Amino acid sequence: MKQANIVLIPGFMLSEDLWTDIIPLLPNQLIIHHAPLIGNSISEMALETLKRAPEHFVLCGFSMGGYVAREIVRLAPERVIGLIIIASSSRAESSEQIAQKKASVAQILNREFVGLSRSVIAKGFSPDNRKNQQLIERVQTMSRTLGKAAFIAQSQAIRHDESHLLRIDKTPTLVIAAELDELRPIEESRELVAQLPDAKFVCISDSGHMIPLEQPIILAKNITDWCNELIDQATI
Repeated sequence: MKQANIVLIPGFMLSEDLWTDIIPLLPNQLIIHHAPLIGNSISEMALETLKRAPEHFVLCGFSMGGYVAREIVRLAPERVIGLIIIASSSRAESSEQIAQKKASVAQILNREFVGLSRSVIAKGFSPDNRKNQQLIERVQTMSRTLGKAAFIAQSQAIRHDESHLLRIDKTPTLVIAAELDELRPIEESRELVAQLPDAKFVCISDSGHMIPLEQPIILAKNITDWCNELIDQATI
């Protein structure tokens, strides 16, 4: 593999610790760049990431980060060598989901923010890991460290239907889903693949939504194998 930059974008109220377990498993030729979610809209987050990103890069977005990653491709397609979408979707948020986020923001405005609740976090894991207190605490710590301001800003970032935009995206894309993901079911990843002109699909078994924490070895191998082929063929 030739040397290349890879920009990692986490999901809602997650920090760069999301990637801690997979980074040592990636080849040294991939130069890691972290892109925190900064802003209160998907477009603002995309623009902030572009400001910090190298000139050319592979882009890897998890969940909400997948929406940001695709917006980056639309804004600066000439800079993105390839796109990796993990446990994400192209669907819009429902009015109920938007209302729930507004209610959550209203509840914490005059309270101390102590991170996402353990019950909410547990839903992101496979059934076997929903009582894994170490994993749950790790996610809660990420959200608590990001703090109230980040929670409010990220809650305001509405995810819109992107299905009409996908067919014009010519960027080589790897779409990774989890077999046991109840937050972003496999069907949503298959929708992405069906509409993207140049996409490969991988489903990881024995994992819920939080693939980077539940199956880091398998995830890292899929990223490495795909990047190896992509980057060796790329002309920058």
